[in-house]
Amino acid sequence: MRCASGVTPTRSPPSVALVLDGGGRAHVAGTVADLRFDAIPGTSGGYRVALAGSFATATSIGRCAATDVPAVAIALLDRFCHLRRDQAAAIRRVQHAVAAWGTTPFREAAGHLIEAGGDPGERPADPVIGHQPGAWYGAAFAFGRLDADTLQVLADAAERHGDGDLRILPTRAVLLSRAHADAGPMLRAAGAIEEPGDPHLRAETCSGCGGCERGTTATLSDTRTLVASAPTLLAAGTGAVLHVSGCAKGCAHSGAAAVTLTGRAGRYDLSIGGAAGSAPLWRDLDVAAAASRLTALEREFLRQRSGDEDPAATLGRLDPDWLRNRIDEEVAGA
Repeated sequence: MRCASGVTPTRSPPSVALVLDGGGRAHVAGTVADLRFDAIPGTSGGYRVALAGSFATATSIGRCAATDVPAVAIALLDRFCHLRRDQAAAIRRVQHAVAAWGTTPFREAAGHLIEAGGDPGERPADPVIGHQPGAWYGAAFAFGRLDADTLQVLADAAERHGDGDLRILPTRAVLLSRAHADAGPMLRAAGAIEEPGDPHLRAETCSGCGGCERGTTATLSDTRTLVASAPTLLAAGTGAVLHVSGCAKGCAHSGAAAVTLTGRAGRYDLSIGGAAGSAPLWRDLDVAAAASRLTALEREFLRQRSGDEDPAATLGRLDPDWLRNRIDEEVAGA
């Protein structure tokens, strides 16, 4: 990555995500990004400018005009490059820069292009996947993975049952524009998920061994096993509840998840409320042992849940040592 000023960092970040959300029904409010531009209703093209998060969690630094979005994005990325130049290992994403220096450097970088304020309101809760008559047919795929054959089916379905327009969203959804209900059988036969509560949509995983030289576990098949072991736990959550990483890099999900399994030498370390590589509650598990603990965690979640708590909140407030002993006892007695 080369910054606008021409300064090349000593080590470029592995990835930087930018979201431009126009605020329609097929919005990307749940997508976590380094920089967000969220349309503000009733402002004739104004956008909220926010750092490091989803629509709900990103830190707002003001608003800008639609015509200034490219210049603001370049200025903010340029400042990020400068901030991390001598600390590339520690400042990998914008969230790390905000934690270290706050938002002031970014506000100053954008200068007169942004102004105070900018409330984007709430994004509509209309489902993206499933058949939306007159608008689209939305389908998602487990772990966000599409192969060439599946893409061909999607293209054929878009031509036969819609207007030929196929849109891929960062939320693991594929939209077939103006497609009618007859597209459903083709999509389902290709493995499409049409239910927003499907537990496979609450799991994140990388390609693992065979797809990455750093991966040491068969993450894709293992994740299917793990999802099947605790479907209620996953369906109860919002966002990533289960993260299965082939190594400590955590490429599939950079943040914390309710449950994270990190591949190490062909086996898994399991942590609660952490990211890949976080200190685990259990070490050196094969996939069967990990699945049995996930099943026990599901039961404990249902026992301990208060109100509408999601799994991250419930499991996160339990004492780790108590939870580990409780789950070990339950697994041993199963």
